[in-house]
Formats: sequence, structure tokens, C-alpha cells
Amino acid sequence: MPRNRILKVWLHFALAVALFAVVQLLLGRTYSAKRYVLSLLAWESIGNSNWYIFAILCLYVMAYICFSVCKERKNAIVLLIAQVVLFMLFMAKHRQEYWFNTALCFPAGMLIAYNREKITEILSDNKKFLLILLSAFAAFYVLNCYKRADYWFYSIYAVVFTLLVMLVTVKVEIRSPVLKWIGDRLFWIYIMQRIPMMVLKHFGYASAHPYRTALISFVVTIILALFFDIIFKKIDRMLYKSV
Repeated sequence: MPRNRILKVWLHFALAVALFAVVQLLLGRTYSAKRYVLSLLAWESIGNSNWYIFAILCLYVMAYICFSVCKERKNAIVLLIAQVVLFMLFMAKHRQEYWFNTALCFPAGMLIAYNREKITEILSDNKKFLLILLSAFAAFYVLNCYKRADYWFYSIYAVVFTLLVMLVTVKVEIRSPVLKWIGDRLFWIYIMQRIPMMVLKHFGYASAHPYRTALISFVVTIILALFFDIIFKKIDRMLYKSV
């Protein structure tokens, strides 16, 4: 996991940050050395998206620690939940809520995976499935009313929403080549979308032509995502023989 997950994600992100640094330099913007270093750790930004990458890297590190310390998977997941809660408490004092308010979905997914056989058996019963689905919808409706009251409410709301998606896909199979194509390149779409927006905003085009800016940004983002996806698949094959 340190090599094939943590390092791989960070390396992709670090090279994307380097590209942002070059773009910002061409636009006449420079930052302090501290800002550049913290940007490479996803704690700060030089125009790039960072909060999601920071959360993912932290969750990966926590998961690695938990499964290295605990021999039993169940104990590792319990420890991970405790670590995620501490992570959220820490982040609540230093960053905005969106940095951490969906973090509980990570260990929740592990719990579901760990109990997959039991869950599959329960959901195969149509009556039980309908009862669970209706209960999840009811919980989602109630939590939706209070999701802005506190980040803990929103965190549980996010988990319930994820559960609803999972329940729906148990009975409804979604096959979309467009969604699959986007999903396979989601990292680069997420990272690269800021570049065309940043450039167009710098030259005043965004404020003068907002709809054209949205269209141009979308097209350029897809092109950049496709380019970097092709390049890094080749790099990954050289660095990671198992990829």
C-alpha cells in the first residue's frame, strides 16, 4: 500500500502541482518556498485542488497503520474508525468542514466490505431489502434537514447517502460508457479543471463570457485529463510492474 497507493497518488499529485507552479509562473505569480512545500503535501494550494487529495492520503496512511498494527481485520477497522474521528476533530480546528465531513464514508465502506457476505444474504430477501431501503430513505430525509447544523450530522448524512446509492445499485445495474470513461480519469479531471479556469480568469475572459468559459474549461479539462492519463499510465507501467 505505501508504494502502490500512497506513493502513487502523491506522485501524480506532486507532478500536477509542479504543472500548476509553471502555469502560475507564466501568469506572473510566485509563492513562498513554504507555500510550495505545503502545496506538495496538499495542506496548501497554489491554485490547484488539494483538500480531497489531502484527505485521501491521510486515510490511506491511517488504513496502512491500522492494518499493520492489528492482525484481525475487524480490529483494524475499529481502530481506523477511531483514527478517522480524531482526524475529523483535528481538521475541524484547522480547516473548513468540506476537508473532512465525508471521511467516515471510508471506514463505512470497509465495514460493508468486511460483512459483504452477510449483507448480500440479507439484501437477497426482497422484504428485508425494501425495509432497509425505506429506513435508509427516512434517515436520509431526516438528516437532510439537519445536515448543516453540525459537521457530525453531515458526516452521517454522507454515509447514509452512500448507503442509498449502494442499495439502489443492488437492484439497478448502471451501464454507461461515458460515466466509465470519466470514472477511469476522474483524478486528472479533478486536478486539471482549475487550469483553464485560472487562465481564463486571469485574462478577464471568465467574467466577460461565463458560459463560454464553462464550455472551454470543460473541453480543455477533458483534453488535459486524457493527455495526462495516457502519459501516466505509461509511467506507472514502468514504475509499478503490477499495474
